[in-house]
Amino acid sequence: MTLNTTPKRTLRSQWATLLLLLAMAGCRSDSGPSADKQVLIRADQEFARTVGEEGAEAWAGFFAEDGMMLPDGAPPLVGREKILQAMTPFFANSANALQWEPESAEIAASGELGFTVGRYTAVSAGADGQPVESHGSYVTIWRKQSDGRWKVVVDIGNPNSR
Repeated sequence: MTLNTTPKRTLRSQWATLLLLLAMAGCRSDSGPSADKQVLIRADQEFARTVGEEGAEAWAGFFAEDGMMLPDGAPPLVGREKILQAMTPFFANSANALQWEPESAEIAASGELGFTVGRYTAVSAGADGQPVESHGSYVTIWRKQSDGRWKVVVDIGNPNSR
């Protein structure tokens, strides 16, 4: 696969790097008991499971009200409603699917922010109607809500070869 080095891709990569660095700035390598990290891993696993069962409404529902999604090749989407509008057509097509699995998590020393990193597989109908599978890595930044639940504040995926 040839990497697309258009300005959009470069800007997107810079955003992803900046967000990851900001998220990591408040994290310790020993950021609390591993049980804390497991809470975030489980939240991300629940996110994946629920979206697989329920689609766009579940996707948007895991985002904070002011959450942001950085879709590939498109401007950032800010706010749960815009994220729902953008993702509804994808999940409305029964030929499409999105699966992911977190591989690691970190939580800031403050306990208010954390992030998960993992791999995803997306399946969508190609121009000929046949399934097209793509793979990538993702970073999801989470913020702990006042009720103790974790919500997504930034989600970004980076397509790549398996």
